[in-house]
Amino acid sequence: MSTPKGMRAKSIGHYILGKTIGEGTFGKVKLGTHILTGEKVAVKILEKERIVDVADVERVAREIHILKLVQHPHIIQLYEIIETPRQLYLIMEYCPGGELFDYIVAQGRVKESEAARFFHQIMAGVEQIHRVNVVHRDLKPENLLLDDQKNIKIVDFGLSNTYQDGQLLKTACGSPCYAAPEMVAGQRYVPSRCDIWSCGVILFALVCGYLPFEDQNTSALYRKILNADYQAPKFISDGVRDLIARMLNTDPETRYTMPKIRAHTWYRQVPEASLSAGASRALEDDVLDQLDRFGFPRDYAMKCLQMGKHNHVTTTYHLLVEKKKKCGGFLMKVDQNAHAGFEGRATADPEMELPAERTPSPYQTEPVAKARGEAASPASNAAVRVPDGDRAGGEPAPSAYRDLPEMNYGNWAFPGQLPAHMAPPGSKHQPCSASEASTRAEHSAYAGSGQVAPLELTPRAPSSRQPSRGSTDGRQKGHGSGALTPVRRPVQTPRAHQPGVPTPRGGAYRSGTPNRRPSAG
Repeated sequence: MSTPKGMRAKSIGHYILGKTIGEGTFGKVKLGTHILTGEKVAVKILEKERIVDVADVERVAREIHILKLVQHPHIIQLYEIIETPRQLYLIMEYCPGGELFDYIVAQGRVKESEAARFFHQIMAGVEQIHRVNVVHRDLKPENLLLDDQKNIKIVDFGLSNTYQDGQLLKTACGSPCYAAPEMVAGQRYVPSRCDIWSCGVILFALVCGYLPFEDQNTSALYRKILNADYQAPKFISDGVRDLIARMLNTDPETRYTMPKIRAHTWYRQVPEASLSAGASRALEDDVLDQLDRFGFPRDYAMKCLQMGKHNHVTTTYHLLVEKKKKCGGFLMKVDQNAHAGFEGRATADPEMELPAERTPSPYQTEPVAKARGEAASPASNAAVRVPDGDRAGGEPAPSAYRDLPEMNYGNWAFPGQLPAHMAPPGSKHQPCSASEASTRAEHSAYAGSGQVAPLELTPRAPSSRQPSRGSTDGRQKGHGSGALTPVRRPVQTPRAHQPGVPTPRGGAYRSGTPNRRPSAG
């Protein structure tokens, strides 16, 4: 690993920042390299000055909270969060395979054998989401990424919410072409049944290459959804045709549930053993040994992993596990100074402030310190302390940065009070009551977010609409490839369908390329 002479890489925490791979309302997404392991990560940078509404704060907070709740091989993994006075850095799993949407466009349509494999993985991830009482509400091919082995990773929980058993929700949000009829009709809905409908639309798009419901007129589009007015092509098998019909059932009471989907003949054509292996709950000794060589005491690392912490120790563990998979199950011993030749020249981006807390950690961080050109921490790891009061009666260990979800996430996420350090000068942010925050969380956390607006329940005729902050009307150059990459827009009136090309979020399939939303924010 090397860098041209005189070049100084940008870094934050334990990561070298590379090229921009996405951009949105709240900031950029950059490709990052973890210093100790050399593994790639996606670094989602949220500029606090852009989070201008309490609703935006709540949306970001809820998304972080849900990402911590749902851990599964087919759900994008949040590794850790670094907070500085001006930014939040979400360190996330990197998926080099891009969106399932683009894969469908490139293939025209997906062969049923491969579509069944994708569908298995999608449903496995959705089942885990529902198991922890979370509803996604924006499932679509644009929000399904592929890793380097073409395994599905569900992303974008910005419209998600938690619910209690038996609770009905009423917020109509998401992408019109994937929305369930009860949501379009403005009725209260069973959260999981809406996601099942969206998965039925995704399955149709996989095997057919276009969406089942689309129309240039919003009112006509909604009528088609309410009546399940679609035509399945003759070239798909009877098995997948039947499964789609049972998932796209307008009656949520008789719509297929997860157990019935699993029992369907077409679904069972792919053996479970052929799917990507699930994450093992057993800790791997050789990975823990490598962590110890990196200076993280074994008992401290095990404690963090068992408690589900999101910090640098657990991040390093998970990245080493991924590295081991790539090496065929064999983990090469990585010297603690292996990356110092490159990272030693790393410097912080002047526009990206260093973490607020610079207190040395009580556990050994010499490899990272050397890589960043800093003095090593004192060798004070004889008495291991678990940060943030994890050990009863124990004194919290100082941290090189604040772990937002563990330390101060709850202070501002709910009931909705904006922290002083996040309020821009002259802003109108005011604390709100718990009841007001609950109402915002379910009804208005999406306005102005630059993501997906709530569905319009009053149909309207097609009209031009200005993109919201963070999106552009047209195309922008793709990073690295020189190719023109389409840019997503907020929910808008569907356009005419181009045969053979699947439609994006608003229901429109443009000629050859979709409208895509920036990745960040």
